[in-house]
Amino acid sequence: MRTFSVLPFDKIKDENRPLNEGVDVTNNIDFSSILHEAQPSDFPYPYNFIAEIAGVESALVLAREISGMYYYFPVYRNATKRLRRRLILKEFDSGSSMKDIARKCDLSETEVRKEIRKMKRAASEKDNIRGG
Repeated sequence: MRTFSVLPFDKIKDENRPLNEGVDVTNNIDFSSILHEAQPSDFPYPYNFIAEIAGVESALVLAREISGMYYYFPVYRNATKRLRRRLILKEFDSGSSMKDIARKCDLSETEVRKEIRKMKRAASEKDNIRGG
């Protein structure tokens, strides 16, 4: 089982309600004394799946923050597109070859060149707007 905390309690802030680790603020139930014993199987779908991947605390945070709502999570490749562009630019600026960047970003060299052209074009347009 892979577990990593992507939404730790202390990182989620809401001015309208205090955030206490393990505390269900809507029902005032304090789970902190048994939180270390909680298993993904203690949760219904989809929270059991979330607890399996991201940890029990993350599942509880999501249950509290988005329960009753429907969310679509794009495929990983689309979800990380902006981060991948930053990585491409950083690698390009540091002098990495197209081949190395492509390998690192799981893209073809042609895709890397297209991304660099797009970013250069966007930066140029931004400069033109600023310059007037």
